[in-house]
Amino acid sequence: MRRRTPSASGSLRRACALAAAAAVALSMAACSPSTTPETTKAQLAAPGSWLVPMQGERDVSAVAGAYPMKLQSPTAEGSWAYLDGATSFNADVDRQLLAALDKHTGARYQPAVETARQDKAKLTVQGTIVHTGGHYLVGRMRITPHGPGTTAETTMVYDSGTGTTVPSEVLVAPAHRGELAALIRSLRGADTTAPVPLTDLAFDAAGNLTMPAGPAHGAMGTLRIPAAAVRPWLSTLGHHAQDEADEPWKPPAPAPKQLRHINCDIVPCAALTYDDGPSQATTPRLLKMLEQAGAGATFFAVGGAVSYSPQIARAEHDAGFTVGNHSWNHPDLRRLSPAAVVSQMQWTNSAIKAATGAEPTLMRAPYGGVDAMVQQNVGLPIILWSVDSLDWLSRDPAKYIPTIMRLVSPGAVILEHDIHATTVDHQGEVISRLQNAGYYLVTVPQLFAGIPLQAGQVYRCRGHGRQCTPSPGR
Repeated sequence: MRRRTPSASGSLRRACALAAAAAVALSMAACSPSTTPETTKAQLAAPGSWLVPMQGERDVSAVAGAYPMKLQSPTAEGSWAYLDGATSFNADVDRQLLAALDKHTGARYQPAVETARQDKAKLTVQGTIVHTGGHYLVGRMRITPHGPGTTAETTMVYDSGTGTTVPSEVLVAPAHRGELAALIRSLRGADTTAPVPLTDLAFDAAGNLTMPAGPAHGAMGTLRIPAAAVRPWLSTLGHHAQDEADEPWKPPAPAPKQLRHINCDIVPCAALTYDDGPSQATTPRLLKMLEQAGAGATFFAVGGAVSYSPQIARAEHDAGFTVGNHSWNHPDLRRLSPAAVVSQMQWTNSAIKAATGAEPTLMRAPYGGVDAMVQQNVGLPIILWSVDSLDWLSRDPAKYIPTIMRLVSPGAVILEHDIHATTVDHQGEVISRLQNAGYYLVTVPQLFAGIPLQAGQVYRCRGHGRQCTPSPGR
C-alpha cells in the first residue's frame, strides 16, 4: 500500500490528535467482539502467563520459511522460531537467548536434556512472529525470569531484501522518538518522567503502529496509532515497512537443508553418522526412516560403493543429508604411503561429486585410524565420534541401542553403519528414543556450525566434554 504523508501544524496539535485517535483505537479494540475471553484473562494471572500469545501474533506454521524450536532443559524452557535463510535474524535471536541463559545460570550456559521434570527455577523464553508484510517481518522475543522479575520484551525487524535485522525503534526517526515516547506515556497513564523504551513496536496489516498497552490497560491490550497519523514520525525504513504492511510476505532464499540453522549451544543436539555405504539393500530404507522422523544425518561413504550405487548417494544428498568421504576401499590409512592416502581421498571425492554434484567437505578415517601422516594428507577435517554403538560387532539392537542412550550427551557424534540390516531395521527406535529424550538430530555441519573446521584436524563432538570442541567464546 502507498500512503501520502499528511501535513502537520505543530507537534503539540499532532500529539493531541494522536492521543485521541490512539485512545479511540484502544477503546474500540477493548469492545470488539474479538476481545480476549474472560477465561483467557484469568489464565494471564497464573504463573507462566507469558505463554499466552498476544493478539496479532502469527502462527509460525503459517509463515513461509519459519520453523519452530523448543527448549526444555533443567534451567530453561520455551519456544521460538527461526527463519530459513535469514542469517541476521537467526543470529539476533541466538544473541538474545544466549545472553539471557548466561545471565540466568550465572555462567556460560551449556545445553542439557531434562531426565525428569525438575522444580528448579527456570527461565522461560517465547519468540513469536508479530507481523509479516512484503520484505519485512517483525519478531518478538519475550524473556521471563522465574519468580519475581520483569518480563523483557523486544521486537526486531528483518528485511528479506537486504538481509538485515534491526531493533524495532529504528522504524521511528531519531528526531521523533521523544514525541512518540511522550504519546505512549500519556496513553498508558504512566509517570511523565519515566523513560519509555521503544523496543516493542510493530505494524499491523493496515500500517498502524502497534505496541503493548501496558498495565494500565491490561496485559492483553494493544495501543494502535493510526497509519496516516504516525507517518510523519517514521524513518525511511519505517516508511518502507509501512508501505508493504499488507503485501504478501517475501521470505529469503532458504539455506541448503544440510546447513539449515540450529544453534547447538542452545538446544541439545546429536549427530547420527553412518559408515561404509551406500548399500542398495539397506540405505534406501534408512533414508525413508530419517525423512519421516525429520532427523538429520551424515553418511561417510566408501568411494567404491558410491561408484557402484551413485543414485543412492544422490538420494542422500538430495534429501538434505551430508555425504562425507570414507576412503575408496576402506583401508587403514596409517598403513599406506602419503601418496596412496591422497589417491584414496581424491578418488572418493571425485566419485561423490559425480554422484551428488557436491564435493565432500568432511572425511572419516576407516577404523578411526589417524596419525600425523594421515592428518597431513587427507585434505579435509576429520570427523571421528564420541559414541561408538558397536552395532557392527553385536548386530543386536538390545545391546547397541542401550549403548547409544547411555553414552549420548549434547554435542555427541554417534557412529553406526548403514550396511547392516540389523542396524537399519531398528533405526526407528534409535531416532525416536533420542528425540523423546530431547535431542535435535542434526547433520555434522549443523552440529559444528560456528566452529571453523580445519583440514587434518580431528573432531569428535561439540562442547566441553572430553575431547570435544567448544564454540569460540563459549
